[in-house]
Amino acid sequence: MKALLGRPFMDWRDKSPDVIAHYGGIGDETCGRFWVPVPFTDLKFCVIASCGGGWDHVSVSLVTRCPTWEEMSFIKHVFFEENEWAVEYHPTADKNLSLAPYCLHLWRPIVAYLPRPPAWMVAPANALSETPGAKMAR
Repeated sequence: MKALLGRPFMDWRDKSPDVIAHYGGIGDETCGRFWVPVPFTDLKFCVIASCGGGWDHVSVSLVTRCPTWEEMSFIKHVFFEENEWAVEYHPTADKNLSLAPYCLHLWRPIVAYLPRPPAWMVAPANALSETPGAKMAR
């Protein structure tokens, strides 16, 4: 995860008394609560970033709906380095813990390798040269 210091992070960092009372401070280069404006929306997203237990973690929430793929991609780009992969886990029903109904999470193991499927399983090599949806229409 990026160091959460300087701009834009200090502009977005929540320094309210509520945050200080709840977390004991406003955070540091590894953690904090932020109000992040997403340029292609009129919204500010509540983002809580943390690092510990071998994981980088970012939770992203809105009051009335879940963030979209595009919004999560923007937040991932802002909080993680370009060469870092991050994932959203979809737990089993009995392990699905949630404090907020419209919150999604990005996770990155710090020391472990994050396995990924080979590119050919995601999209065939010639898929990029075809018109979107062309294979489905055949």
